[in-house]
Amino acid sequence: MISEILKPILLTFMLYPAINLWNHINDAEDDAISGRDTPFTIEPIRKYTVFSILALYILSLAFVYINAKIHGLIAYMLVLTMTFIYSDTMITKLRLKRHYIGEIIVYMITIPAYILMLYSVTSSLTIDAIKLATVLTPLLISSLFIKDLKDISSDKKVGLKTLGTVFSPESLVKTYSFLLLVYFIIGTFVFKEEMSILPFIPVIGVIYGIYKFHRSGWRIARDTVKYFTMITYSGLLSLVLIIAYLAGKTLLLL
Repeated sequence: MISEILKPILLTFMLYPAINLWNHINDAEDDAISGRDTPFTIEPIRKYTVFSILALYILSLAFVYINAKIHGLIAYMLVLTMTFIYSDTMITKLRLKRHYIGEIIVYMITIPAYILMLYSVTSSLTIDAIKLATVLTPLLISSLFIKDLKDISSDKKVGLKTLGTVFSPESLVKTYSFLLLVYFIIGTFVFKEEMSILPFIPVIGVIYGIYKFHRSGWRIARDTVKYFTMITYSGLLSLVLIIAYLAGKTLLLL
């Protein structure tokens, strides 16, 4: 049924806003110190946001409990626990995002768990689910290495040891590009029999972008942004093609 395809989307609409809001509300103090505008230091807004986060956590847990088997619940609790302590400054105060090692650990655990959780609300745990999580993990982890490039100065100001404050932008872009190549290599190998090669054709754009970036000495400037854009959009296009392929395959089986 079409409703089976919509279940992962509904779950994401419930859980992801809760994760995102929890991160922002715990960032409020640092945002204020670094001069960013944030509404989460205002007490009524802060209380309302905490209530909304709790409500979304409860709704998403109920949704997984109703629709998924035990492996889905385990994956959900992994996602919830890791993303909670990733941001938390109120309860455990661990806040793993303060150091890049904590960030990497959270991403390494949360991304495959999140994929398996979404898969679990439509189907039992299968080898296809594990393959999909294996393929998409390096693609999604790659975003970790570039997400804070715009926040380097503010992260330094509040004492965060994020990837952007410890490593050079050139090193982060190199790692990001390498992980995209790893994604394409793993994806082509893992799905060589079950999946059309079409979703992995955008690797051509990634290879060309990396080649041009390398020729420029990995220099980040106005005239090299187009290579970074080519690498990024090629990865996103591949993700869209995979989703379209899997959705089409699911519809044919209904």
